[in-house]
Amino acid sequence: MPDLAKSPSAKRIAILGPGAIGCCVAGAAHEQGHEVLFIVRKAFDHFHLNGPEGSVEFAAHCITQLDELQDIDLFVLATKAHQTDSVTAFLQWAADRGTTILIAQNGVDQLDRTEAILQTGSEQNEPRTHTSRLVPAVVYCSAHRLGPGHAVREGQAKFILPMGALGNEVESLFAGSFLDIQLSADWTSAAWGKLLMNASIGAICALARRDMDVLHDAQASALSLALMEEIIIVGREAGARFSENAAAEVLKAALKTSAGHMPSIAQDRMAGLPSEWVARNEVVVRMGARYGVPVPLNTAMTTLLRLGEP
Repeated sequence: MPDLAKSPSAKRIAILGPGAIGCCVAGAAHEQGHEVLFIVRKAFDHFHLNGPEGSVEFAAHCITQLDELQDIDLFVLATKAHQTDSVTAFLQWAADRGTTILIAQNGVDQLDRTEAILQTGSEQNEPRTHTSRLVPAVVYCSAHRLGPGHAVREGQAKFILPMGALGNEVESLFAGSFLDIQLSADWTSAAWGKLLMNASIGAICALARRDMDVLHDAQASALSLALMEEIIIVGREAGARFSENAAAEVLKAALKTSAGHMPSIAQDRMAGLPSEWVARNEVVVRMGARYGVPVPLNTAMTTLLRLGEP
């Protein structure tokens, strides 16, 4: 592994899943002088991120085998939620060594999902012991992948992390870069606020195979509001706080700022790829059942998404 730059603040950051989000994190890390390592199935030679402020390019350092790892300061889990199993061994390697793991995925149950993987039993079916340092992120990043190690960022890149020592640690690594790390004392509300859009508007776009301009249809916008109202009830049971007009505010913002944007779940559906329907939609149904909250509209949308999976 190449030597770090001489800066004492430089760290080694491993990207598990160099898709659009992973590439944005990698570009921001490189901007701050950190060494970036990509964990991939197939190596690529060059990294290129186009952004509103310009491009970030560097020779890519990729690994494909667990035994190539050493001395990582931060793991960034940036695979899509349903792809996490592909990097299980790397996550367990990091957790066993007490490495900080930033979970840059959709959903509201990132910690539970990742912890479940880390608690996978051994061959003797005994619980694993680890000192994991998990940091969940609410991801707002308008970007898309063009190819291996190549992505385009169209707008903001913002992660919301829980306030605390681990959040401070991650924030310090990216301070001054285009990646805006914000710390929240109410991360649960921030996560459910993002889920409002993902579970409603994303599902409508995926099933309609349309970008977010579909929301200009009166019945589509009414459906999105009804879906969000169900989600809000479940979210409040889970401890999230919402404004009185949260659903209308999310829809208004989507109509104003997201013209022509195709949610990632819709992109995957149109490409015939597996999607994040479990993390983005089934979670509402599952948590609704946990709290005794009926969610008939979200159940219907989840069923249709499930049936349409490849």
